[in-house]
Amino acid sequence: MLIWLFFLVAMLPFVAVAGLAALAAFSVLYLNGVAPDRFESEDLRRQRGPVLPSTRIGAIELLLGFLVMLFVPIGLLKLGLVEITAAPGSPERLAVQGLGLVAALVFLVGVDRLRGGRGMLPWGGGKISRPVFAFFAMLPMMALVAIWNRHLVEGLLGGLIPGELVEGMHELQGGAFWMSLSIALLIGPALEELLFRGAVFAAAARMAQAGDRSPFFVAVVFPAVLFAVVHPPAAWIPILFLGLALGCVRLHGHGIRDCIILHAAYNFVAFLLTYPAS
Repeated sequence: MLIWLFFLVAMLPFVAVAGLAALAAFSVLYLNGVAPDRFESEDLRRQRGPVLPSTRIGAIELLLGFLVMLFVPIGLLKLGLVEITAAPGSPERLAVQGLGLVAALVFLVGVDRLRGGRGMLPWGGGKISRPVFAFFAMLPMMALVAIWNRHLVEGLLGGLIPGELVEGMHELQGGAFWMSLSIALLIGPALEELLFRGAVFAAAARMAQAGDRSPFFVAVVFPAVLFAVVHPPAAWIPILFLGLALGCVRLHGHGIRDCIILHAAYNFVAFLLTYPAS
């Protein structure tokens, strides 16, 4: 009990500073609509707001989609199509996990199209300065959350950062390493954003509209929680904050493009910081 109390007291400064940084970053992203163009008219700026996608999928379809995401990799492993002893960071293991994301995405988009839904995965557009601006707005928050998470995982839970994925990549050589790096930095973020800030965001936004609730607390928070849960427990805190930030960008960015760019940039920075340390 005393250890927990001491830990909570020691973590209060990190929690306070991370909370202030998160509030600052979210406020900048939310109030400015992810860096509106300086040459937009005032009327156009007022019209800019959350543009929620149209979809026909709901909670049941989301549940089925996540079951598909879980059981496709398990089925491939059971069939012996990939070796369970392969390194966690190997291209085969990452590809199997990616197939689960693809299967869930195809299922949700297919059901939506069969029911006449449109606009679930808007690509978006606009100046590339928008995601760049959002990335730098998120950096202080993400750095403090990473420090907080390291103290939590390594100090209290006895775990180690980086995790299995980065450590497993040290065992790879040549083409296998570059394949895994491409999946982790490019393909993975694209698939995850299409699923979580695409299909899941659209379904959550529909549920928010149906229940007359704020799209922020449903369309942003719900996908962020699911996004964190599918990652290793040691990464839940920073991944949750990343998901919340990406949800804000998606809510005001009118598309998934900026979320993919930000997610890939986050993975790249995280890799540069953790790979040498492993």
